[in-house]
Amino acid sequence: MGKSLTEAFEGMRSIIVLSTRSKTPTEDLGVALTPHLVQTQGAVKMIRDLRLDRDWDRHCKAMSEMLACLSWVFLQAPKQLPTSLIKESLGSAEFWTNRIRKDFKGKDEKQITFCDNIKKVITGLVEYVEDYHKTGLTWNARGTSLAESVIRLSDEPTDNQDVMKSPKQRHPTLAVAPGGNLAGLMGELSKRKNADGSSAATGLKHVSCC
Repeated sequence: MGKSLTEAFEGMRSIIVLSTRSKTPTEDLGVALTPHLVQTQGAVKMIRDLRLDRDWDRHCKAMSEMLACLSWVFLQAPKQLPTSLIKESLGSAEFWTNRIRKDFKGKDEKQITFCDNIKKVITGLVEYVEDYHKTGLTWNARGTSLAESVIRLSDEPTDNQDVMKSPKQRHPTLAVAPGGNLAGLMGELSKRKNADGSSAATGLKHVSCC
């Protein structure tokens, strides 16, 4: 599940890379972006299709609420600010992480760290979006069309092509945003092993983003 979660966020990052190269789409933003969300949607589906024991139900629900924050790229002022959706996802996730904290306080510090890292991921995203995309996804007034930007990126050297594919290759024009702790969250997910070798990272249900 950790790999899928990383891929979901990388899919969002690829949309941001495209926006740095593209003019504001003339069609509805949802229609324009949906074809470029295959990676994120696929990753979320993989998470949704996994299954966990009932013991991890609150963990599943907390993660599901967190993933709703990925839909911020669809929002624009004045209808709704992106950060408002992200903050709502934090409140919804904390409804469940607070229960986890209560259950495991003084018993299992790793569970508390799991909750802390969910909050760090979301608050880090809030800080980034507030700084760079406060009123909605920022586009390049001098850029090309979204479709042409995709083609140009695919024609560039390997380092630039891989921005759409692998989190190991970073596009030189877009640095990793500060804040958040997705790597820490991945680590905590993978550590929670059950007797059958599965973990708290093995699956989620009812993910409803994108």
